[in-house]
Amino acid sequence: MAYRVAMAFLVVVMAFYVVAAPYTKVEESFNVQAMHDMLFHGLDVSRYDHFEFPGVVPRTFAGALVVSIFCWPFLGVLKVLGLSLVDQKWVILHVVRLVLGALAAFSYHRFATAVANLTGRQLVGTLFIAFTATQFHATFWTSRPLPNTFALVLTNAGLASYLDHLRARSTAYPRATTAWLTLALIVFRSELVLLAAALFVVEVVVSRRTPPRAIPSWIQYALASAIGPLALTLVIDSFFWQKPWMWPELRVLLFNTVANQSHRWGTSPWYAYFAVHLPKLLLGALPWTLVGAATGRRNSHARSLALVAVVYVALYSFLPHKETRFIIYVVPLLNAVAAMGAVRALDAPIKRLRFVITGLTLSLAASLAVSLAFAAVSAWNYPGGDLMRCLAAPTSRPACAWAARVPNSASVHVDVPVAQTGFSRFLESPSVRYSKQENSTVAERHATFEYLAVMHDIWVREGQRGESVGCVPCYRGVVRPWARQKQQDAGETAVGWWIKVAPCACIVRADPEGAGAAAGVDGEAEMA
Repeated sequence: MAYRVAMAFLVVVMAFYVVAAPYTKVEESFNVQAMHDMLFHGLDVSRYDHFEFPGVVPRTFAGALVVSIFCWPFLGVLKVLGLSLVDQKWVILHVVRLVLGALAAFSYHRFATAVANLTGRQLVGTLFIAFTATQFHATFWTSRPLPNTFALVLTNAGLASYLDHLRARSTAYPRATTAWLTLALIVFRSELVLLAAALFVVEVVVSRRTPPRAIPSWIQYALASAIGPLALTLVIDSFFWQKPWMWPELRVLLFNTVANQSHRWGTSPWYAYFAVHLPKLLLGALPWTLVGAATGRRNSHARSLALVAVVYVALYSFLPHKETRFIIYVVPLLNAVAAMGAVRALDAPIKRLRFVITGLTLSLAASLAVSLAFAAVSAWNYPGGDLMRCLAAPTSRPACAWAARVPNSASVHVDVPVAQTGFSRFLESPSVRYSKQENSTVAERHATFEYLAVMHDIWVREGQRGESVGCVPCYRGVVRPWARQKQQDAGETAVGWWIKVAPCACIVRADPEGAGAAAGVDGEAEMA
């Protein structure tokens, strides 16, 4: 019963994050546009978004295709009910994200079942789900169409198979785990070869569960298991990219390693994953992870799982460009270690049990509180999505009323920062003509389009040319009570008394003659 409650809570939290922040950012743009095109254009790839905006490197369509297949029945229901699919695009954006979240939630369930079976304690599986549900990134990202999220679903299945392998006390190499990880790294994220390497080190070198004589067979099986995923991505992506022998993840690998271009997006010191990213991912589970690893002598499985995670993160730390999502795959392993540590602590004598329960409750509550704070900030962090949603549905809420002044047949240029902070084809109005044309001058945009979707700061920097029709706010920091008056004078508004927001993305009426005076922005009247 407790496990079902925890699992239901995980699903509810995931769905809440979808509703609170339904839009997607630049890292997710390829997959969200691909899912839109698959659902609304079918196999007519000539109308797909990626031919006009291919991105820096090609990405696979495999994940978007799987989600779209699950969503097609919902579109069929809409047709039977006589509802316009075009008018319900924003609803379907929620649907595709919920479907992806459901796949990730099922993979967490599979992992929780495996860790409970490994330890023989259902409570371990329950606490694993509880730790996961109260962590922000572990649930917020489950519905976001990142390549890492699709890979996470597969790595969860592979690591769950590894737990089954440990439970069986098999001396053979873990075949199912090898197959799942090979699929994930061939199709979605090539860096997962480091996770496979970490498992290899722990299995062969550290624990010596797999004898050296099994290594040749293991390598042969890994190579054989790569044939299917490679054929899959070649067939799918060659068709959707309309290029023969298209293997997107190989292009990504060469771009990031051989061409060494990943540093263009920033670099961090070697210890950043351990000092910053892992604590942010684990939150309240972190102390219990340390407990689980420290008591590994009584539970060798906890120490093995922690070691796999540490080796993977250590190997990945050699790459200078670091992002939290690159190590999301080890969070289930560390959550399992945390659950084992918490259960071990709950086996303490009755005199100390009350303190353990209090500590566990406080850590989960604190983790959830921090996650909800992150969610509140994230809800204000997609101004491009908020702006285009207002433009497509001015009557959706009172704060979008200004968008009714934009004619239905208007032409709108969407600036790059707006497109990168939430705009997608799911938010397009069927009557408005959109363009994401890049590398045009200010004068060219004003001369070609009737309206411009532009970030407020950029519009001000460009001389406030044209007339502002309306703006939506976005996150600008945390309120400092001792500087409140100064913040309000700067056009910032306090939301919930602790989040600062300010006009961020605007619809501007173009001024092709160049004589229009800036109308300014009415922050309170026009914010959505």
